[in-house]
Amino acid sequence: MQLSHSIVSGNQALSAVEISATGYNVANDYNVFGQNGNAGVSGMTLFGGDLVPDQALEKIIGPLTDNGGKTPTHALVAGSPAINAGGSAFKRPDTDQRGVPRPQGQRVDIGAVEAVNIPLRSDVNDTIFADGINCSLRDAITAALTDQQTGGCTAGAGTHDTIALKGAYVYQINTTLPTINNDVSPTGGQHITIEGNGATITASPEQAPMQIFHVQGAPVAEIDAPVLRLKNLTLSGAVKSAISSIRAQVYLSRTTIKDSGIGVIVDQDADLFSNASTITNNKIAGIVTRSNALLVMTNNTISGNGWPGIIVGPLAQFSMKDSTISANGGRGLILNSRYYRPEMSRNLIAGNGRKLGENKNREILQKQTALSWTGGFNMIGYNAISGAADSILAMTDMVPTVALDHILMPLDDNGGLIETHALPIDSPAIDAAGLECTTKDQRGINRPQANGCDIGAYEASEQ
Repeated sequence: MQLSHSIVSGNQALSAVEISATGYNVANDYNVFGQNGNAGVSGMTLFGGDLVPDQALEKIIGPLTDNGGKTPTHALVAGSPAINAGGSAFKRPDTDQRGVPRPQGQRVDIGAVEAVNIPLRSDVNDTIFADGINCSLRDAITAALTDQQTGGCTAGAGTHDTIALKGAYVYQINTTLPTINNDVSPTGGQHITIEGNGATITASPEQAPMQIFHVQGAPVAEIDAPVLRLKNLTLSGAVKSAISSIRAQVYLSRTTIKDSGIGVIVDQDADLFSNASTITNNKIAGIVTRSNALLVMTNNTISGNGWPGIIVGPLAQFSMKDSTISANGGRGLILNSRYYRPEMSRNLIAGNGRKLGENKNREILQKQTALSWTGGFNMIGYNAISGAADSILAMTDMVPTVALDHILMPLDDNGGLIETHALPIDSPAIDAAGLECTTKDQRGINRPQANGCDIGAYEASEQ
């Protein structure tokens, strides 16, 4: 018997758990045998290129599941010892089991699956999925919604479930994750929390999904609509929108949404509550609110989106405090409110309209039929130009007379979990908002740091 470039690991027996052989048997180099430092073979000679991993099985291969191709496979997990471990002179097939060309790296991978461009799988280990079994993020959401074991994921427990992701890990998807709705639960009111711990959910470069998350309530009003909570997470790469919601509630906390068509769509009877989050570099817009939507924002940064940063529909309710809107391609903020007065306090809105050329100063467009906003201590525009078309500023709102680079700095890592616009030491936004503001800025820095709160999402430290 000869074996080459094969993985034999994770089998079960009383002895010789992986291979029990008699006679003259040779492992013909570049195999992975066993786990946890135990090859688990008997009656077989191992060669120099064969590997006996020190890691447990879940650090070598993932569970049997759909990784593309026509049949289920065991994908190699990130950091697997089988990656790029094959022989350079190996006369390999041109493709792996799924039809993916070999090799993808410097050398061929050991086993039936090449590691590049495999949708990465999530590790679920929290109060709901307490057994810690590795399973896909898609199956974890389905198990939480249905309260039934799915693809190795332990069943959820009622209508309030939490899925915790591995920190600093990338989960790659090629279709929209399961819709969070009330259809599969007779009790309604599904509440799903994704605790990201710094993880990223991103679109496959080969087949990007239209959306990453879709949250949809029943056609008729319900007491308890479906809820999606995202914490400490990054979403990127969706074709249409990273999140779309209708007749539902979405909560964002320390979450970055970027590189999609639209960051978040808040449609009919949907609510978005966003805190300490950054919406950036989306091709069309950052946030779009439509009919009867509610948008409540605190300590957020909306920056670098293709055209408007935020669009507020005519029937939508809008509240924004201690936030920064800058560097968006068109207007920073478009207000179409006709029936509900927007509330805006201590926001820094400057430097928008970058796709229209330098110094275009397109900060706010407020329709003539729209209502003026309540609140105050907002800083709008630069170079003594507000850039607020058809708008009536509050008495305490300010239009700085200095250039943009004296007001705020480019989007960058300024500490905390996500990027922000820092304030230069001479920014007129420093100490300009009085003493009434949120107790912390977007990064978690205490407010105020000096004689008053700073305007925007960033509180400058004492100099």
